[in-house]
Amino acid sequence: MSGESAGLIDLDAVLAPDIRVKLGGETYRLPGDAPTETLLSIVQLTEEMDKAVKATDETRILELRAEMAERVEDLFALRQDIPEGFGAAIPEVQTVELVRRLFQHYYGDGEGGDRPTTPTPASSRNGARSRPRSGRTAKPRSPSSASSTS
Repeated sequence: MSGESAGLIDLDAVLAPDIRVKLGGETYRLPGDAPTETLLSIVQLTEEMDKAVKATDETRILELRAEMAERVEDLFALRQDIPEGFGAAIPEVQTVELVRRLFQHYYGDGEGGDRPTTPTPASSRNGARSRPRSGRTAKPRSPSSASSTS
């Protein structure tokens, strides 16, 4: 098997390659396997943003936008030095598109393609959906427990 020689198990081989993102004429790198905590935070913020928009709570929308900018900044900072306030400087339309594309990358396209090796925090496998469904959290399943999950 490739990556294994003389008893060496190369766990780096199972990591997804970094993602390249072009923004403001510059190319940045994001981790191919982002930290679950950051992704779960983005899922939660996305769900809260949906609620705030439906309630037309402009104050909460602005608060959530600032929190989302921080989480996006956290992702960018994992692979390169970025200035403080970097996430807040990204136009909202680009932030929304970035989040949509990241979920497609991390959680698949619904076409049976490669899936991440980390648990899926929310269902976004339907290519037509840009955001995960509220309240649904996928749990990792082992082959032996796949038939016994609820």
